[in-house]
Amino acid sequence: RERLGLDRPLPVQYLAWLRAALSGDFGYSIQRSGVAVLPLVMERIGPTALLMGTGLAIAIVLGISAGIFSAVRRNEPSDIALSVLSFIGISSPAFLTALLGLYFFSVLLRWAPSGGMQTAGAPFSMTDVLAHLILPACLLSIGHAALIMRYMRASLLEVLNQDYVRTARAKGVREFWVIIKHATRNALLPVITLIGSTVGIAIGGAIFLESVFNWPGMGLLLV
Repeated sequence: RERLGLDRPLPVQYLAWLRAALSGDFGYSIQRSGVAVLPLVMERIGPTALLMGTGLAIAIVLGISAGIFSAVRRNEPSDIALSVLSFIGISSPAFLTALLGLYFFSVLLRWAPSGGMQTAGAPFSMTDVLAHLILPACLLSIGHAALIMRYMRASLLEVLNQDYVRTARAKGVREFWVIIKHATRNALLPVITLIGSTVGIAIGGAIFLESVFNWPGMGLLLV
């Protein structure tokens, strides 16, 4: 206890750790036979960032596209179907989505590898990494895409009722360009704010998915 500093008061221990952390010294892992913590963390940040970044990119593309489509088709069957799917996506817990996705797409259908970042014993290949990445990234994107879709739909519907949109239509501008050039650009502002606030949530989701899919990132390190 004296060697590790555990005999000192907790505030003193915390200040000592904080001082060392600010200088780049995160100490040594007891569970991993005294290996320095910082190299372990730096080794796992890359895979976690890859999974989280890919999942967010998929969520942004799908969410914005579905939101625009749903707003344009307001109250039509396609809009209702997308709304139902988005509510399911938002309300589905991450652990359930991950386990069901792993079971159906990897175990039953065998469309994707069941875990890891690459095939064991195989030489490194970006194609192999992408094959292992696509399923957990898509599962990570579900909840975020659904939330972005709801915000995008509501924001675009509000913008479409603005005077400058009516003016553009009155001038004979094609509906496609009214939506893409005039309406969507302004409707994206609250969506961008939402995307920024979901990054922290995405980190938590990525860490959980890593433990399910044996992805060699921060989540697997924590487990």
